[in-house]
Amino acid sequence: MNTILGGYFGSRLMANIREDKGYTYGIGSGLTSLVNSGYFYISTEVGADVTKNALEEIYKEIKILRDDLVSVEELETVRNYILGQFYVVLTVLLL
Repeated sequence: MNTILGGYFGSRLMANIREDKGYTYGIGSGLTSLVNSGYFYISTEVGADVTKNALEEIYKEIKILRDDLVSVEELETVRNYILGQFYVVLTVLLL
């Protein structure tokens, strides 16, 4: 789910906040696992004049992801991206 939301260049946050609205050059989300805890984060830089709008769009994307099913096409795209990442790591490890 993180990858769909903001974990790669084709993510929903990138499409909305960067490509559609033009509020930022880059935006992403991630997960960090610690020994006894962890956290989810969204990171970007936007101008003060669009901060409120950017936050509204971020919360909107989270709500859509929470409330609506992800299309088969989007799942397949993200699946292929993740498989490609595994391939890159395996290739480096085997060299």
